Amino acid sequence: SPNSEERRSWQDHAERIKTPTMIYGGWFDLFTNSEVRMYNKIPLPPGQKQLIMGETYHVTPGMGFGEYGKPPRLDVLAKAWYDKWLKGIDNGVDSYGPATLYQMGNKWISAKQFPRAGMTRQRLYLSDRPSRTAPYAVRDGSMSPKKSNSRGRLTISPGVLTLCSRDSAQQTAGVTALFTFCGKDNRLAEHNALTFTTAPVTKTRTLSGYVNLHLNAVMDATDGYWTAMLTDVAPDGSSRPISSGQVMASLRAVDKSQSGYADNGDIIDPFYTLTLASRQRVKPGRAVSLDIGLLPTEAMLKPGHRLRIDVYAMNLPRGLPLRPLLNETGLRPQHIQLDPNRPSFVNIPVSEPLAR
Repeated sequence: SPNSEERRSWQDHAERIKTPTMIYGGWFDLFTNSEVRMYNKIPLPPGQKQLIMGETYHVTPGMGFGEYGKPPRLDVLAKAWYDKWLKGIDNGVDSYGPATLYQMGNKWISAKQFPRAGMTRQRLYLSDRPSRTAPYAVRDGSMSPKKSNSRGRLTISPGVLTLCSRDSAQQTAGVTALFTFCGKDNRLAEHNALTFTTAPVTKTRTLSGYVNLHLNAVMDATDGYWTAMLTDVAPDGSSRPISSGQVMASLRAVDKSQSGYADNGDIIDPFYTLTLASRQRVKPGRAVSLDIGLLPTEAMLKPGHRLRIDVYAMNLPRGLPLRPLLNETGLRPQHIQLDPNRPSFVNIPVSEPLAR
C-alpha cells in the first residue's frame, strides 16, 4: 500500500526539517527528483534553505566549482554554511542563491526559486510530419503547438542503443560519461527512437521545471515499457540531452494528491503509486493514455536551436523491467496511436511560447 508504514519509512519527510539546509545535486544525478522535491518541501524561508544544481552525475559532484563564473568549491560552501549556522558568523552565505542553477545550454544563474517564476505551460503536439532533422531515426516526426490531423500508428521496438546515451551515464553514476560523445549527443541512441522535433526558435527561450509526455499508446502485449528523452538540437544537428523519464505501462496509475498539474488540468509531475494493487495490465491492440514524467530541468534554447522528444521502447541500462513485467512485454513492438481526438503531446514550462 502507498500509505503503509514501510512505504512511509522510505520517504524523505523533508516537511519536518527545521534546521537550515543546503542541498547539492545534479541534473543527471541518481536523485534529481528527490533533491528538488526536498528543497521545495522544507518549510524554511529562502536563505535558510539553499539549492545548488549542476550539470553533473552522482560521482562528479562539484566538478568545475571554484572556477570563474561558477559556484565556490563544495568544501568552501560547506564551511561557510556551518560557520553561519553553527558558529553564528555573519558571512553572508544565507544571501547566496537561494537557487543556484546551471542552465543547460547557457551558464550558472541565480534564482529566487525553482522552478523559476514566469514560466508558461505549453502543449507541443506530436505529428508524423517529417521534421527532416533526424533521417536516421526509426521515424522522424515533428512537434508543434498546432494539433495534428494525422491518423495511424508510429511503431517502435526495443533496442540497445541507449547504452550510448546520457541516461546510461546517469544510471552508472557517471562512469560511462567517460565516453563523452554518448553523454553530449543523443544521435546514436536515436537510431532506436521515434523522434519529434520543433521548428527552430527565432529568439532565446528558457525552460524551468517539470516536463511531461502524454501518450496515446498501443501495445502488442499486456505490458510495455516507455522512455522519453528531451534534447536540445543545435543547428549542426547534434542532439544534447536535457532530461528524461520512463514508465511501465501497467504501473501508469498516479497518486493525484501528490502529482503536479498545470492550470489547464494537464498532469506535469506524475507521482506514480507503484503498487501491485494499482497495477493495470493493458489489452493488446487497445489504446491507453499514459504519462511519462521527465526529471525537472533548467535549460536555454538559443536562436536556431530546436526542442526534440525521443521515444523509446527500452532504456538500457537505466530502465530494464524486472522479470515478471519484462516477460509480459514479450519485448514486442509498441505504438503511438495518432488520433486528433486523443492527441499525444509534451507539456513544457517555457519563458515564452514556441511559435507555430
